[in-house]
Amino acid sequence: MIQSQIFGVDHVSTANSLHNLGNCYRDYGDLEKSAECLTKALDILTLALGEEHEDVADTLHCLGLTMTARSEFQEAIPLFERALEIRKKQLGSQHISTASSLYNLALVFQTKGSWASAIKYLKEALKIQQSILGSSHPITMSTLICAGRIHYGRCDFEQAIKCFRSSFEQGNKMLLREIGIIYKDRGETDKGILMISEAAAHMAETLGLDAAENDIFSFLNTRKQQAEEQDLINLADNVMYYGSVLTSLEQFNEALACFRVSNVIYQAKYNSIGSDHLTMAENLYRTGFVIEKMSSQSSCGDLNEALDILTEALRIRRLHLEASHPDLAETLFTLARVHHGLGNSHDAIKILAEAIELRGIKNTPLVDFDSLFQIGQIQKEYGRYADAMGSFEECLQLKTQLVGSRHSTIAELNFFIGDLLREMGDFDSAQSKFNISLSILKETKSDIINIADVYFSLGILYTEQEKYKEALESYMMSLQGRKLETSTTKIDMAELLNNIGICYFGMKEYLKAQVYHAEALESLIEELGYDHPDVAFCWHSLGAVHTELKDLREALTCFKNAVKIERSEVYLQSLGTCLVRLDDFENAYVCLTEALQMKNLDQQPDDDMAEIQRHIGMIWMKREKYEEALSMFEDALKIKVPLSQDGSTDQFFHQHLMECFDGALEAVAILFGSDHLRYAKLLHQKGNIHGAKNEHPLAIEAYIITLRIYKQHYGDSHLSVANSLFNLGVSLNAKGSPEKGLKCFFKALRISKAELGEDHLDVADTYEQMAFCHKTMMNYTEAIEYFEKALNARKHLGSSELKSAAIMHDMGKVYTQMNDKQKSAEKAFKESLRIRSLKLSQDNVLIAETMFQLGSLYKDQDDMLSALKYYEESLRINKMHFNTPKSLLADIFYSLGDIHNSLGNKDKSLFCYNKAMSMYSEEYGPKCKNVVSCLARKGRLLFVSGENANALSCFAECLDCTRLLTAESEQSSLAEDRAYALHQLGEIYSRMNNAAEASSHFSLALSSYKKLGKNHAVAALLETMATHYVKNKEMERGYSCAKEALIVKVELYGPDDTETADSHYFMAKILYECSKFNEAMEFVEKALSVHLKVGRMSKQVADENFLLGAILEQKADMSGNPQEESQNNLDSA
Repeated sequence: MIQSQIFGVDHVSTANSLHNLGNCYRDYGDLEKSAECLTKALDILTLALGEEHEDVADTLHCLGLTMTARSEFQEAIPLFERALEIRKKQLGSQHISTASSLYNLALVFQTKGSWASAIKYLKEALKIQQSILGSSHPITMSTLICAGRIHYGRCDFEQAIKCFRSSFEQGNKMLLREIGIIYKDRGETDKGILMISEAAAHMAETLGLDAAENDIFSFLNTRKQQAEEQDLINLADNVMYYGSVLTSLEQFNEALACFRVSNVIYQAKYNSIGSDHLTMAENLYRTGFVIEKMSSQSSCGDLNEALDILTEALRIRRLHLEASHPDLAETLFTLARVHHGLGNSHDAIKILAEAIELRGIKNTPLVDFDSLFQIGQIQKEYGRYADAMGSFEECLQLKTQLVGSRHSTIAELNFFIGDLLREMGDFDSAQSKFNISLSILKETKSDIINIADVYFSLGILYTEQEKYKEALESYMMSLQGRKLETSTTKIDMAELLNNIGICYFGMKEYLKAQVYHAEALESLIEELGYDHPDVAFCWHSLGAVHTELKDLREALTCFKNAVKIERSEVYLQSLGTCLVRLDDFENAYVCLTEALQMKNLDQQPDDDMAEIQRHIGMIWMKREKYEEALSMFEDALKIKVPLSQDGSTDQFFHQHLMECFDGALEAVAILFGSDHLRYAKLLHQKGNIHGAKNEHPLAIEAYIITLRIYKQHYGDSHLSVANSLFNLGVSLNAKGSPEKGLKCFFKALRISKAELGEDHLDVADTYEQMAFCHKTMMNYTEAIEYFEKALNARKHLGSSELKSAAIMHDMGKVYTQMNDKQKSAEKAFKESLRIRSLKLSQDNVLIAETMFQLGSLYKDQDDMLSALKYYEESLRINKMHFNTPKSLLADIFYSLGDIHNSLGNKDKSLFCYNKAMSMYSEEYGPKCKNVVSCLARKGRLLFVSGENANALSCFAECLDCTRLLTAESEQSSLAEDRAYALHQLGEIYSRMNNAAEASSHFSLALSSYKKLGKNHAVAALLETMATHYVKNKEMERGYSCAKEALIVKVELYGPDDTETADSHYFMAKILYECSKFNEAMEFVEKALSVHLKVGRMSKQVADENFLLGAILEQKADMSGNPQEESQNNLDSA
């Protein structure tokens, strides 16, 4: 005022006073007056001194500071940029004032989330400050702290901690929290918590808070009232910071008190410029975050309040921050968790989607791993498994970068991913993740309870696959761990005990199941009381055990107790079923009817509903209400029959389905008679089920009765008769009576042609089944003929190309049985593959099926590279489908083992054989014949590789398996495997110079081969034995074996075949070793004669010439004759 009176309102001195006054107002917290004074000062200075003056730059800079404090960042940036431009021009690019403008520009860009710009300006500022002020100056330290926060925001934790540590070492204890959080993120939890605790102690001391103070809110309110006006903002900043430290220590009640106090101060101070200050948003976010945490942990937080607070925080942050700023995504994630807690699933998912989209902008990282993890859990809960998997996998990737792959937090993430994969039905991948988790937890010596939790989840995984033995082992390991952990509750133990009981139930060890269920029940009642749903579940499990033990009265008591607690359809169904078995039909009807009413509310009928209907049908039968009974049985069949066609049902389902048919048939017989068409239709349907289950004798019996009834009502030429004949033919062929089946098909074909004409799908289907009959009878030419008829009929009708592809596939399989039709087989399979590839997805199992057949075809043709390509693609597709039989995967691995063996890939071959062996063991048992075949192949590979000890072990195990399979030992394939193992063991012992063991195993193998009539194997073994005996100087035995091998070869191939010639040569070698040169010369000349006659100019002929020359040389030495003839033979060789 005085300056303006003396010098006037437009004087430079007046401007300087306004400049200083503006700075004072900013420090005092009156940002509106600060901006007003600085704006007036800027106008005066610009007019008086010009736009490029240093004082103008100072005022621009200070006005930028005020705009930043007001959260008006877009207005602040051009002010700082203009100040920077003037200072560089007037003061130079290396001046400390220039550095100040650079620093403040960086600070604004950092606050907005523009990391690249912020880092650029910070680097320039830091370089100037370190040069002029030194690295330890407070101004330099402030710049380093800003850089550290940017690095932290970008998840570059190493650089962040490096920056923070420099300032911390100069005594800045305000950074203890930031450093502690980084340590926690890196997995150094204890170290992180220690540093955050130190930060809490430091802030409490700064605020004057006594450690014994219980009412933080009252204390801080008192501090607020005592503080000077100009100190309030600083107090609020310290209080909010203290709250953030307490939040990191999960002291949420105390943190909330801090945020409420700081919020009151901010509201009062910033109201003059509006409530959209960014600091307000931060305080609101932290308040909402804490309330949500309190709600999720102890149900004491008001989620509706959190919703309002976070919505307001989001609104303010959207005004000021770029979309790439992590604070926006962080706010959205927390808001989504609040909506989730309130049950607003639609809003939660919508906000999550936006948060995830924001995270994708400029690859914005999310520092709060807990938030990302919780997002995955929310996505999982809402059934968005793919999204949840993405969140968990991203969390795993980020954590691995921070703490490495063998940290306990990585184990935890693998555990959660495994649990998700289990729910998705990918059991193999889930098991792999659980095993990784277990491995890390054991390696890092983690808490026993964590290891027990993984074993528990593994148990659930195996239980869902009905692998009760493996599940039991996992549960027992979990039980062992939980017993050692004092924090384990009785409820936890009860859940585990109940699951162990379920395993024993699945293994049909009902007495053991009873013990565990009873113990679990006792604990649950003690902890939860008699009326808890978990107690009801345990009563129900115990009732199921008593039912299997035929102790129906005890079962009844258990089911009644379960129903008393919770009248669910499952418990009512079990109670009603038990009452039916006890002949208490009145009460059973009440329970089952109520259960059925509940099930009718379900949109999708299931087998439980069908079972209720079946039992109600049984009650109506007992009451002689046959129409009502029939209605119930038929309703049950409408559900059960389609379910039976998906192939996933068990033996109990099939048994109950048959009982349902029997009940319906009995009701129809009583109501209408057993010759009624309704009876025939039901019986025909029952026959179809028997056929689908390969119960062909029962199917045939049903079809014969059905056929008689249809003929009685319709005559011999009705389509219903043709249909029964068709199905009867299918079952007869499957039962091993293809001739009878063919007769049925001829009759069915005659009726179908007469009634439907030549061009009908029923006619095409009949042709196809006739082809299958001929295939069974090994009439391959006729089979192909009928397949072609079926194919032509379908092409003419324009029916499904996929069905044509299936016929082509079957034709290919027939062609493979016809040795001279391999090209035709290849053509058929490739055409089938072409159609399937066009009509189906590239990962369809039918494509894999045809690829497997092509692989087998090329393997038989010794085209190993082509075979490898098709087998590997078939394997890839089949592995993608969770329901692929292990036996099929094992077959592919077995074939791949053979191929890699032929290609000389020993390690790959061994890997494939081991995989096949493991899968065969899992599917059929560890001593099955498929395992024997794998062992034999593996042993031979090791033997050829010179690994005698390992080969010996394989063949010994192979032999051991065949001894154990006594019931199957008469089967040709198994006996041949046994003989082969003996043969190979003999070769190994011979190589190891154990002549006695070799001779013993050779003799046993020879006896087995002869018994089996495997003359090719007999001849090969005899030659091996001959070599063995000659090597051990048992010349006569060697000669005898070679002679017998030759006799077998002549019988097999005739005297002039190359195979016989090979044996002649072998005989000559043995005779040469025995010094019987005349006989040797006779045999080698016979071999040469045959090989030269067929034009074989090869190493074989060279070897024979060489041997003949050697014989002649020996004869010449013995007689003293010239060696000219022998030299000619040697030269020829």
